[in-house]
Formats: sequence, C-alpha cells, structure tokens
Amino acid sequence: EECRIAVDLEGESVFVIEPQFACVFARLPNERSWQVFAGHPTEAALINGPLLDARFFEPVDICVDRLGNVFVLETKTRAIRILSNDGALPVTALTTCCSIRASLVCRRSVFHFWQPRLSEPARRAREARVQ
Repeated sequence: EECRIAVDLEGESVFVIEPQFACVFARLPNERSWQVFAGHPTEAALINGPLLDARFFEPVDICVDRLGNVFVLETKTRAIRILSNDGALPVTALTTCCSIRASLVCRRSVFHFWQPRLSEPARRAREARVQ
C-alpha cells in the first residue's frame, strides 16, 4: 500500500500517512526532520483528544484545507477526523457513520465512503423517494 501526502496552501507544511502506521507524520516550517504530528505509530484506535494523545485506526487519506486544518479519513471506523491547524483543539471525528453516505471536499481532495450494500427492497424504496 502507498502513503498519502498533503501540503498546506503555502507549501510549508507537509503531512503524511502510511498504512502501516496509526499516526500522522509532519514536516513543519523551520523543522529539518519529520515528526509525529498526531497519534502514535504503533497504537491503533479511534480516540479523540490532543494531537499526540489521539489515536487513529487505519488512516487511508489526508488533506489540508485553506485554513491549515488537516483532515484524515479512516475507512475501518468510517470516520473523518479533523486536526486543528495550531493543535489547540483536540482531534475530533466530524462524522462516524455506519449507514449513511458521507463525503468531504477539501481543496482538490475528495473523501468518499459509502453506505453498506442495501437489500433490494430497501434500494427500491430509496429510489422511489428520490424520484
């Protein structure tokens, strides 16, 4: 599996997730080396809280919005997690949904995760409501 990379609008901060690690790595302005920005590389879980106390469970995509907030998509937990640009706010789940479609558009990245497959009667009922 491949790592995912996101860069802030100014091109100064770089954020990376890798499938084998349950954290977000970053190289921030004026830093010469990579560091753990949020989560812990070997402790996977869905825990919100301060950046280094939060835990991620199989993050699969990442992006940065115009304000510098970092968004992480976890498909296993069906959550989109937001990390504030200054670390002042705890990591929170924007949504944890198991039966609805959720999407988040962030600059040019789009995160989508879809509801479980519907039974045929449920699918027909939904289509009838849409028409």
